[in-house]
Amino acid sequence: MNKTLIALVLATVSTLSHAAVFDGKTAQFQYYTRSLNNPIGAPTELSSNKTINFQNAFNISLNKNNIIINFLTTNRFNSSGTFGGFKISDTKNQFNDFKSFTVLSNNGMTQLTNNNLSFDGDNLFVNWRGLSFTNGGTVELSVTTVAPVPEPETYALMGMGLVGLLAARRRKVKQA
Repeated sequence: MNKTLIALVLATVSTLSHAAVFDGKTAQFQYYTRSLNNPIGAPTELSSNKTINFQNAFNISLNKNNIIINFLTTNRFNSSGTFGGFKISDTKNQFNDFKSFTVLSNNGMTQLTNNNLSFDGDNLFVNWRGLSFTNGGTVELSVTTVAPVPEPETYALMGMGLVGLLAARRRKVKQA
């Protein structure tokens, strides 16, 4: 009985902590040139079931904990200004605060490193100002969020379940 109880608690905690960042959620994609004060076009909703094509230069999509960029041409991004790239934002407050943002794989953009990535609680920034990219290449970026803090009601329900299991075990021991 104790082993079953421990397994149940561990399974619950594991499920809570391993939820995918982007599954079932919507973020906002916005491209910028020269600085974060110069957006190109209107912001676009981006979700795990949608791919955005940006000016036939690249496709961008979300997959579980990753942002995937597929390049459709060979070129170099503009090198003028302070920021050239995109921002993905949590405008609907659907994500826990972003915790890390790193390059997972890169076979399409020379010189892209973690130094080109930044984040705050609600935004992910990719600054690829002046970097070259290759047709058919792919960049995959990994995102993690701060683990969710269970609501007090969740703890209360888990506690009531544990009390119920212990009471059932006690009755079973008394009957034996």
